[in-house]
Amino acid sequence: MIKLNFGCGPFHLDGWTNVDYQNKWEPAPDLHFNVQNPEYPWEKNSVDFIYASHLLSLFWESDILDILRQWHSILKPGGVLRIVEPNFEWFLDQYFKKSETGKVVFESSVLKTKRDLDDVRRSGKQFYTPAHQFQWDYNRWGHKFLFDSETLEAFLRKGVGFSGVKHCAINLSPHKGLNNIDRQRSSGGELFVEAVK
Repeated sequence: MIKLNFGCGPFHLDGWTNVDYQNKWEPAPDLHFNVQNPEYPWEKNSVDFIYASHLLSLFWESDILDILRQWHSILKPGGVLRIVEPNFEWFLDQYFKKSETGKVVFESSVLKTKRDLDDVRRSGKQFYTPAHQFQWDYNRWGHKFLFDSETLEAFLRKGVGFSGVKHCAINLSPHKGLNNIDRQRSSGGELFVEAVK
């Protein structure tokens, strides 16, 4: 069985081939590979599962569709792609919850961890509006594209040709082997989607 964890960073999955193009991670990925490379080392119709968390949003739209087409081509018929991405709908919901005074209230919702808050403090950045804070926070991770559930599903079905697209809960899947693999601690702000070839 071939299971690929693309864009793994330091988050390795046991029994998977953990793939990332950067050399800076500890532990190091099993394979250094850029998903934008047009020549994949896996044969067409050979992969059972692909997992990608917070990876596609690092690319522009045309690149995302090219990457998804590559993944579709290497998946076996019936193979499953599980994608986790920031959820644009959730961010909009947080934005419209801003206080009546217009003060930034993202700090407790978007900046989820102590590391996030420390990054803000170290930057010395002053945020003038919630949108200003959102742009800084989203872009500091290198994100270029935002998905809502409808857009991600359209990319998978219409843009690439996946047949079954299902929205899932964190760490839950109808496919054995895809449960309990998400690295997020909660589902706040993320989309969890599976697509079957």
